[in-house]
Amino acid sequence: MSEIVDQGLALDVIGPPPPLSEAALPPIRLQALGGYALMFAAATMVSKAVSFLMLPLYTRYLTPADYGVIELVELSLDIVSIIAGSRLLSGVFRFYHKANTEDERRSVMSTALVTICIGYATVGLLVFLAAPLVSTLALGDAKFTGIVRIAAVSLATQALVFVPPAFFRLRGQFRLVVATQLVRLALQVGCNIVLLTVLHMGAKSMFLGTLVANVLVGGYVSFLAWRQVGWRFSPRVAGDLYRYGSPLILTQVATFVLTFGDRYFLRAATDLSSVGRYTLAYQFAFLLATLGQTPFDLVWEPRRFEVARRPDRDRIYARVFIYLNVVLFTGAVGLSLFVHAALHLMTKPAFYGAADVVPVLLMAIILQSWAGSQDIGILVRERTHYVAIANWVAAGTILVAYALLVPRYAGWGAAIATVIGYAVRYGCTYAFAQRLWPVRYEWKPVLRIAALAVATVLIGYLIPAGPLAYSLMLRTLLLAGYIVLVWMLPILSTSDKHAARQALAALMGRAAAALTPDAGSDRAS
Repeated sequence: MSEIVDQGLALDVIGPPPPLSEAALPPIRLQALGGYALMFAAATMVSKAVSFLMLPLYTRYLTPADYGVIELVELSLDIVSIIAGSRLLSGVFRFYHKANTEDERRSVMSTALVTICIGYATVGLLVFLAAPLVSTLALGDAKFTGIVRIAAVSLATQALVFVPPAFFRLRGQFRLVVATQLVRLALQVGCNIVLLTVLHMGAKSMFLGTLVANVLVGGYVSFLAWRQVGWRFSPRVAGDLYRYGSPLILTQVATFVLTFGDRYFLRAATDLSSVGRYTLAYQFAFLLATLGQTPFDLVWEPRRFEVARRPDRDRIYARVFIYLNVVLFTGAVGLSLFVHAALHLMTKPAFYGAADVVPVLLMAIILQSWAGSQDIGILVRERTHYVAIANWVAAGTILVAYALLVPRYAGWGAAIATVIGYAVRYGCTYAFAQRLWPVRYEWKPVLRIAALAVATVLIGYLIPAGPLAYSLMLRTLLLAGYIVLVWMLPILSTSDKHAARQALAALMGRAAAALTPDAGSDRAS
């Protein structure tokens, strides 16, 4: 053990990775990355589909005020999770690829597991002890102390769920990550149904369901990860993780203000019901991040530092950014066109007003994705304090916008302030990254699809009100027209379209083979 602790991994060299010749590097198969991203997207779609199928049940047993309580408790614990070390995980990808041997890479992962799990357990215990104070500060009443304590125990176990999958992603074990997500989803939803509908535990049900899923699934995947990496702890690696991640911890505080500060302004200016409706609007807007950006990042984030060493890095980064925007803007158009119908079908009239601000919030999600995908220059140079600067400049801007807009315009003011803050953060992030380590992006295709998306959404809002079936038909035709124009306009390259046709043909071939009754016997013969 002492050898492992004192091995002193050489992970502290500041600067970009040295470029390698193209012959020395394996090719980056962007189609394969896209395939894995689609797999994550499919798993996420299952998760979101279940959430939406559960929405009528949740809105029957939970009031808008309950939604407000759940949101404010979760947000308050998100603040303390920053201190626990949620941002340390970002350094794992950097130092894992920077390590020179397999033993060093295992030490990086094992040290991260130990460090982050201990951090979350410690902070969860402190929140449990301070639950009355947290309840009073976040919700204005100590009567929610029991909910806060359940949520605190869930927070203490949270690292078990999100740290081991990072290792599996680095090892290319994407199917295991997806399987873990689906099993955790099934456990969590099953517990929520029983606790909500049978035991009538209200808002507590949501936190208890999460706790059960964290303990069972998180304990299992942590065991699998430790079995592969072994029990190792290197103070040198832990120091590198904190050196790299500390500015990002400060960044996360600012990010919290950018993303969730509006809920506290809304509670002060209005009531818990308004917070609940705005929270539901944000859940629809976050679908774009969940179904678009997150699956993309799960596959791309472990690879983009590898791409940094390639002589063709600019071409790859530019192409990936175009792919990301095709996904983002297409998702934004679909959500904007159908969110009103979805809320009318799935919720009670008390929640219908949530749909109005969704398109504005989608603009903020796109700006968030841009900042997260174009900060590579900052991360490669390991100057993460620039990320903190960008976020704090944006946080200061958005606090002023909240104070000016939320009291006067409520949810609309919160959404507009969010867009302003995210635009400032993206502008700062892009400027810093390009100064430190320039990347040549192709902006014309991105601007074309952005203009097309805005035009399509505006046309959708001009469609006159009518029967639901009529509205859905027109909006479906409008979305289909948008997709056709994305294909026809000079947005995707010829090689991209060829790859898309091949992928679609292969997918249809597998589907047809699966649906053919005698396909299995034909292959066997």
